[in-house]
Amino acid sequence: MGGYLIVLPSSEGKQPGGKLPPPGRAAHLPPGPGERWSGLQEGRERLVGALEAAAAEGEGLERLFGVAGRHLAAALDATACLRTGPVLPAAARYAPGVLYAALGAASMPAAERRALYAHTVIVSGLFGLLAPADPVPMYKLRMEAALPGVGPVAAFWRPRLSPALNRLAEEAVVWDLLPEAHRRAWDTAPPVWRTAVQVRFEEERAGVRRGLSHGVKALRGALARFVAAYARAQPARLAEWAAPGGFRLDAAATRWDAARREVVYTFVREVEPL
Repeated sequence: MGGYLIVLPSSEGKQPGGKLPPPGRAAHLPPGPGERWSGLQEGRERLVGALEAAAAEGEGLERLFGVAGRHLAAALDATACLRTGPVLPAAARYAPGVLYAALGAASMPAAERRALYAHTVIVSGLFGLLAPADPVPMYKLRMEAALPGVGPVAAFWRPRLSPALNRLAEEAVVWDLLPEAHRRAWDTAPPVWRTAVQVRFEEERAGVRRGLSHGVKALRGALARFVAAYARAQPARLAEWAAPGGFRLDAAATRWDAARREVVYTFVREVEPL
């Protein structure tokens, strides 16, 4: 692909509703431009079938979906409508999620939003890969889930989505904004990118640093907005990013892995001692 690529995770938070898909097109098979996800269709079919079968079986559903009560009921309703329910573009479907709310694609200037859509791919537990404009039904399947008859979802997708994602990443500056659960679905050996960029957020208290455990999704969303608007294929421009929450770039903590062609930038926020 060349240029740059922003890789985002799907979102647990989803916007309900949408429009019914055109007649003859199943909602659970969202097409990409030029049907670039055609190699993923068999995997999608298998996961949808396994998810429907698990819902019908009715065993271990709280563990499978990771929710209970009314949230579990909503997950089952969504599963029942996967093939016929209304769809929304992925970016709109995920808009209530913390990362996507911070990204705020709908409020971006048109040119920046076009750049975001053209250079972003979303890693999804149910669909494997999505473009921001791909039509997506309401659904519930975490990348961390283990699906009866399939096993761990990330392991299922790893040999299936990696070829397509690596084609997009080839010779590109890749902004890898994935959490570890989604990253496990992507086989990056050997690396095909020009450079892979990751960002780490830390808090420093009394001279001791710890990785941030809360609020990372919002920071990644804000960073994705900055990349689409300004940084694109220029990681050095991270020095210009006014990160939310008082985080600052610690250039001295930057780590470069020459063999992997990966760079990790660290943003730090000082907090008051307890």
